[in-house]
Order: sequence, then C-alpha cells, then structure tokens
Amino acid sequence: NKTFAILTANHVMENIPTKGEIGLILSSQLHRYTLKAEFLKRIVIAKGLIPSEGPDLAAIVLPPTDIGQIKASKSFYNLSCKRDTILNNPPKNDMGVWFICGVPDEKTAHEPPTKGFTIIKRFQRFCGAGGVEKEYIVGNYDYLELEVYYNKNSQVPKSFEGVSGGGLWHVPLQKSKERKITPQEIILSGVAFYQSSMIDNIRTIKCHGRRSIYK
Repeated sequence: NKTFAILTANHVMENIPTKGEIGLILSSQLHRYTLKAEFLKRIVIAKGLIPSEGPDLAAIVLPPTDIGQIKASKSFYNLSCKRDTILNNPPKNDMGVWFICGVPDEKTAHEPPTKGFTIIKRFQRFCGAGGVEKEYIVGNYDYLELEVYYNKNSQVPKSFEGVSGGGLWHVPLQKSKERKITPQEIILSGVAFYQSSMIDNIRTIKCHGRRSIYK
C-alpha cells in the first residue's frame, strides 16, 4: 500500500544499530548514502527460539523524507498488488527457475582511498540459480529449503553468512510458438535466514516462503 520498508530477517534487524548512521547501497558506483538509525521503525514479524528453525522475519519501515531519493535509484516491490494471486493461485515450484540473491560477507573487501573517500568498502552481490528441494508449514509460517552443491569447480560462496534477509525469487518460464523461452514474471517468493553446516559437500539454505511474506 503506502508503506515503504525493507523486508529482512529479524536477526539481521537486531544487529542494526539504534543510533547513528546506517549506509544504504543505491548504486553500483562509488557513493555514500545514509539513513538516521533513530528514524527507522522496526517491526518484528516473527522471532523463534531456535535460529535454525525460525520463524525469523522483520520489516524496517523507512522515513518518509528518504523515500523520494531512494525511489530515484531503486524500485520498491509491491506486495499488495500480488497478494491475492500469490496466496490463492501461486505458480508451481517446478515451473521455471529460483534465484537466491544477497551479499555474502566473504566477498566484502576494503579498497584504497580514492575520489575524496578515505574509507571505502566494496560489497559484491550474489544471485545463484537453483530449485526448491523442500516446502513445509509450521504454525503460521511457511518455509522453503534450497540445497547448494559444492565441488572443485564450484563458484558459489563457501559461506552464505551475510545473505540473511536476501530475497528468494521465482521466475516462471514460458515457451513461445517460435520455441523461445522467456520469463513470465519475477516473483518475490522468500526471504533467506539460515544456512546449515556442510554435509557431504551439500549446504541447505532455509528461507521463509510466500505465505510468510504475503499473508
């Protein structure tokens, strides 16, 4: 509706300072944009007792004074306009491809000073394709699990620490008469919050699913 917020994992929100400035990434270019921590409204949607089990979901409502400048660079995803369709007639999980997107901490680096900036931190976005291995509901919240396979040629992060709060996106595909495959739409379908230990070169990423987000 008319609420502009950042959807994230609750444990991520708990680690954000309550005073001072918080940096927000709005561009792939070198820049500095900050929010006043005191002006953020923090909403706990769900907080479980065991981190690996969840639930773990929160929203950070942004100050109205910052919305205009953020919208000049970024787009907000409208949950309201898709709510009925996603809750009542969602696309099947095996229709198309899933992408988990976030910023792994292991890819974060410090850069030498330049262009008037004395301290520079570089973040690298990761967006990996795969499929949902497991879906289930516990109480009022649903969960999706993805498996990450590692071998000697793997280019995925060794650890997904830092990806918590990142989006899980579902991209249903369609084939045209010319046999060209194109995406139908791009649907926000989950929020990552936990990574398992690696067992037999496989790591599980646990996310909240569509019911948790849209309902």
